[in-house]
Amino acid sequence: MSKVIFLFSILFSVLFCVNSLAADNVFHIDRSVSDNIDIEFANNDHIEPARSDFKVVNYVVMSSEEGGRKAVVTLVNTSSGSRIFQSNQVYALFADGKRRAPNAYKQEFSAGELISMTLSFGIRDLPILRIYTRQ
Repeated sequence: MSKVIFLFSILFSVLFCVNSLAADNVFHIDRSVSDNIDIEFANNDHIEPARSDFKVVNYVVMSSEEGGRKAVVTLVNTSSGSRIFQSNQVYALFADGKRRAPNAYKQEFSAGELISMTLSFGIRDLPILRIYTRQ
């Protein structure tokens, strides 16, 4: 009888751990910050995205309980030719004033094409306030 109880306790522990790990990857949409609000943190190190022909059309930021930060970003290629988007061409501004590029990502765009993509900004303590490019 003790072997059966032991096996059930092991099975319960494994199922609990798997369920907990799955919950770690749940992302929730964060409240958006209006574009009408001016947020001007000092940028003494001149950290900026690489110049590109991409423009942010809109974005939705998400976070997990563990501090994971992601954003669904819609970009448009403003060029008359095809371009390859690379992750260093878009940055996120965080609530502490830090600016960061997303994890490595590439996407080919045709001229004038509009594409949405999910970009990951890793684990951060503070939320994303804005997503931006530099033309």
